[in-house]
Amino acid sequence: MNFNKIFALGFIYGSFLEWGVHKHLFHRHGKKKGSPFAFHIREHHLECLKNENRHDDFSLRENVGVLLIIALHLPVLYLSTGLFVGMTLYGFAFMTLHKLIHKNVAWGKKWFPWHWDHHMKHQNHNFNVVLPIADHVMRTRKKYLTSLL
Repeated sequence: MNFNKIFALGFIYGSFLEWGVHKHLFHRHGKKKGSPFAFHIREHHLECLKNENRHDDFSLRENVGVLLIIALHLPVLYLSTGLFVGMTLYGFAFMTLHKLIHKNVAWGKKWFPWHWDHHMKHQNHNFNVVLPIADHVMRTRKKYLTSLL
């Protein structure tokens, strides 16, 4: 298989990884008092609801988490450079876009309506930020706004 196809698989894997972390760690375990993931609902979601999806704080925990997940996937680099690059690029896209979506609310609402939907209407759906690939496959994409996808 050529690099582009393997890279695309890595990017798709990144979507499923993001979906799983967001749904299971941040939302399922994050609801439990004393959970290390409780910050997501108790800080991030509350701030977004209070400020129409605006949240200016830099999330060191989220970014360190992405870097840790990438580090844990380093063995994949020995199996397939394309797969590792695809999933790593997805991780960096998440780090960048998630911050931009919450700093520039109108832009985020226009180009990433699924994330607006997640924060403003359907907090138990729409777990993807970058691309709702896994949300569509896992049937957790629930529209609130008229979206581009």
